[in-house]
Amino acid sequence: MATMLRTTPDGNSFANNSHSTLRGDTVDNLETAAMAPNAMDDLVTSLEAQLGQHGEFGGNVLAGVLTCRTNYKITKEVMNSTLIANSGENNLNLFDTDYGQVVIKQSPLLNSAFNPGSNANTAYHVISNNHHVTRRVLSGLQLEMIEPKYTKTDSFVERVRFAEVTYPETHFGYGASTGAV
Repeated sequence: MATMLRTTPDGNSFANNSHSTLRGDTVDNLETAAMAPNAMDDLVTSLEAQLGQHGEFGGNVLAGVLTCRTNYKITKEVMNSTLIANSGENNLNLFDTDYGQVVIKQSPLLNSAFNPGSNANTAYHVISNNHHVTRRVLSGLQLEMIEPKYTKTDSFVERVRFAEVTYPETHFGYGASTGAV
């Protein structure tokens, strides 16, 4: 999974079955089911039941879903259908009616052609507004024009520099499913 590339301060991958809170409780934010209405409900329930670092109820509410292009269509069907997707029953879809505007995004970078992680074509990720994924700008955008006398081609060259890093400060507010089962 794409989430395995970074680790959280407890030493585990971002999505893992055995995160530790500061009080020593274990938190599981990794599921395995393929994208389907019940599997998404299980993952969202897991996200909402996550303990905070203090070992108490964290208060997460689903805010977004990220998946690869391969899973995007079924994810949109599961999340945005008025009725439960892939079902002959006329039950209301709670994701469409109760959660309001959940952001659903896809990235071609998550597909296996661009991602060496296992389950890259089947994984999906959920996040709350309380997530702890942090973006740090190491060097802001810097533009400079290099004069021709300082270049090998005797022409003006524009140099652009920018550096940033994103990383999880903690597992809190994030959940994922490998989509393998």
